[in-house]
Amino acid sequence: MAVNSRTGAQSSSSGGRGPSRRPGVVNALTAVEVLAAGGGEMGLVQISHALGLDPAQVRRILQQLMAEGWVSQSGDAARYRFGTRMLTLSGRILGNLDISRAGQAVMRELRDVSGETVHLGLLREGSVVCVARELSTHSVVAVATPVGDAWPLQGSAMGTAIRSTLISEGAASAGDAEAIQAGDRGYSIDFGRHKSGIVGLAAPVRNYRGAAEGALAVSGPENRMGSARIEEIGRLITRAAAELSSALGYPAPGIEGAE
Repeated sequence: MAVNSRTGAQSSSSGGRGPSRRPGVVNALTAVEVLAAGGGEMGLVQISHALGLDPAQVRRILQQLMAEGWVSQSGDAARYRFGTRMLTLSGRILGNLDISRAGQAVMRELRDVSGETVHLGLLREGSVVCVARELSTHSVVAVATPVGDAWPLQGSAMGTAIRSTLISEGAASAGDAEAIQAGDRGYSIDFGRHKSGIVGLAAPVRNYRGAAEGALAVSGPENRMGSARIEEIGRLITRAAAELSSALGYPAPGIEGAE
């Protein structure tokens, strides 16, 4: 039996030798993961089906989790939900997430594979503030926005990337064609509007709630940023932004399958 790493469900791959046994602690952790994937509230049968385990066994697991405060239940037939201990732990984890620290490795890798300057910006009071950068590996640095400077929401790749997330949330104007295109593409492109002679690409970075926390951008001179190069960097930055979003708790799809 093989175990699905995302849901904990088992599939037959042992050639009829019977199910493999997982340690109890793994079953318990997987039950918590299944509960989270189900919106934080599920019934016993739903959890058992997702785990691929007998309901009686799952009930014992849940009773142990309830005894320790990880799971709660309002009545014998009620659905299971997270307990106070899990909520406290979640708050501590989310409170310790630092986008700048989490983004360092992602930014360096993106800089190394693209060769261009990488910036990380956070959405603050209607603009995108630069909080970190990794300079181009080329001998001539094409663009280097200082940490602390800001990009506008209109007229910059960073701003357009963030506006593209508002469209998916239904909060942006249907007339924002630039943001709509960026949302469909997965990244925004700015051809010298923010800085003359510089092409910028940016992808949104989301937090655990799915809201735009900021954006990741790659910038380079026009003579290095032809159409084929833009498409290549677009794929790179989309994957990097998804990876950083995942580090902030957002279950961004497509990381494993990204090229």
